[in-house]
Amino acid sequence: MVYLGRVLGVGITDSYDDCEPTLVYAVSGRSQPSRERKATVPDAHRAYKSYDTVHIGPLDGSDDDPLRHYDAIMLTDGIGVVSSGQHTNEIMRQLTDTTKKSEMVLRNVLSEFGYEPDEYHTPRIAGIVENDGFYLGMVSENGVDIAMILPKPGDIFSITTYVGSDEENEKIIIPNALTIMRLPSDFDYVNGIANQLYEWMDKDFVVCVSAATYFGGSASFNNEWSVDVKNLHE
Repeated sequence: MVYLGRVLGVGITDSYDDCEPTLVYAVSGRSQPSRERKATVPDAHRAYKSYDTVHIGPLDGSDDDPLRHYDAIMLTDGIGVVSSGQHTNEIMRQLTDTTKKSEMVLRNVLSEFGYEPDEYHTPRIAGIVENDGFYLGMVSENGVDIAMILPKPGDIFSITTYVGSDEENEKIIIPNALTIMRLPSDFDYVNGIANQLYEWMDKDFVVCVSAATYFGGSASFNNEWSVDVKNLHE
């Protein structure tokens, strides 16, 4: 494996009873501040409404770095959002407070936020699961790139902030465009998906993973989400 930075994906499970919409998110890190983080599921979202969330934060709970500490997954009434930073909140706000379609929201928010203000100009990435489709998007120095995803049962498709190097596994390489890959997904329940993603990540870099799966059938969204996280630092 190589250093991929942050990984997120959207797809559906291959369930015996039904195919369930799924979101996944994984964090890897090289530096000590990046590795001293964990994924948690707060009781309620802190900003403006009550949502099921997965928060990426420091071990001491201080939340003092907006590039490292943010809500990575937000879930409500038939909508799931996953992203690599604070744009998660704005994507969810526009999906729930406006009539804009998912693709437009994703494009607008990524354009507004732009790539991250670090020395690498790290892309911001995001995904949406909603009634009107599954979407993945990225904003980099080359602009915004959006793709509608059409997963089959058992498919989870992902994007990453970095693409890695087989020769230098710690090297940071920025993708030039949206590079979509299929993640291993042999489970139809959320903790199995989270555990498999954790095992798939490079052991030298993995920090935490999270997964969210909708239960009740893809044709009848009603906010029945199940969430699981797995952390290097439990």
